[in-house]
Amino acid sequence: MDEIHRILQHLNSSTTSTWLLERAITRLALEGRLALIGKVDGYPVGNLDDLLKDLNGIGFSVLSTEKDLVGPLQKIYLVRNPYEAIFIRWGLDMFVNFVCKDDDEHMYSAVSTIVSRYVRPTTSGCVYVFVRSENMWRTSSIGKGSVPLIWDNYAPEVQAKVKRAVEQLKSSTPSGRLTILEGIAGSGKSFLVRGIIDMIPDARFIYVPPGMVEALGNADTIQALLDLHDNETSWGEKKNPNNNLNVFILEDADLSRSAERAWQKI
Repeated sequence: MDEIHRILQHLNSSTTSTWLLERAITRLALEGRLALIGKVDGYPVGNLDDLLKDLNGIGFSVLSTEKDLVGPLQKIYLVRNPYEAIFIRWGLDMFVNFVCKDDDEHMYSAVSTIVSRYVRPTTSGCVYVFVRSENMWRTSSIGKGSVPLIWDNYAPEVQAKVKRAVEQLKSSTPSGRLTILEGIAGSGKSFLVRGIIDMIPDARFIYVPPGMVEALGNADTIQALLDLHDNETSWGEKKNPNNNLNVFILEDADLSRSAERAWQKI
């Protein structure tokens, strides 16, 4: 029962609605059985209707759907029987939870195989942004931003500073993690950032436009970062034990400070 309580607590801490999964897990628990629980997240590939059709082909029926009125987000609940259920969040990113009976590994495998056809897994080197959805901030990946750095394009003194910046970002006891890239247009700042992303695959890089800098300390943006960490966690066990580092990319940071000073003068 301790394991069941731990799983239910994790489900309740999610930003998604998981009542259907909780009900299936509870039914199994009351019968003294465990549940086979799966989780898949990444970016949607293909068509949602085709995914639902494939799941219907193995016995799952849509119980209910919810649609975000201000965005592309959809939530779909499917059931096969009181013990087997699926929750799908389909939008800018994709999140799937499903529960199967402990003695039905074949069905667990079938659901996993079907869902995997429609999701591109989150991989290292991705860049995230804050987006507004359901009256709250959340993070969403805008794709892979990393590219290998072409060192020969940069002067030796720049190379040395980049290596030091990467070393400090990766260090558990850094002497400083603030890195400022300054240069004229076309000097290679953007590719330098992408190269740094490539050199620190365990970190999460979050792009912050100038107008949002002041919101980084707000409670809902902090919660969005916590949710991002939770979504990269598999039932209490981190997929990557070194992925606790958040690196913010502030474009035109000088403009952000200028806007802040202008606001203070009003």
